[in-house]
Amino acid sequence: MTTEAKSKDAAAQGAGETKTPNAPKIGGADAKASAKAKRELEIMTRHKVKTLYRNSKGEYFTSENLANLSESKKENVETITLADATKAAKA
Repeated sequence: MTTEAKSKDAAAQGAGETKTPNAPKIGGADAKASAKAKRELEIMTRHKVKTLYRNSKGEYFTSENLANLSESKKENVETITLADATKAAKA
């Protein structure tokens, strides 16, 4: 098969495809953030706490001390409150 024939075959196969460069992504960052907030709310409800601590590995703790011990730096521990998780889940 010649290169001209190959390019015609490639064009014929891709003829039905359309690409929209600025199309909105379904299930993007907002959906991930909402799912994450819902998971955090579920953990808070299950353990009956109002504050969670998450380390840089994505692990959740109900005790700040345990979260800090799981990290080499305290700056890597994020505090999540019930009010913040509720706002994020509704957004």
